[in-house]
Amino acid sequence: AAGGHEMTAAGGRRGVRAQPAGLTQCMGGCGTKVASCLLDCYNTATGGTMPICYLGCTNHAVFCATDCTTQGL
Repeated sequence: AAGGHEMTAAGGRRGVRAQPAGLTQCMGGCGTKVASCLLDCYNTATGGTMPICYLGCTNHAVFCATDCTTQGL
């Protein structure tokens, strides 16, 4: 009984670890893209366009994060 329990726990842990690692990597990629987007806003924005540019970056962040979480399911 103990051997079966260990096998299940180890198998369960492996499955759980793989998904968060992939999710973390995906979210890290989102962070890099969003940081780049924000820097582009800062470098190219003139007048009142910066808030609109930031809003676009926020949209990209939300969609990217959503894609990461749905890929993990």
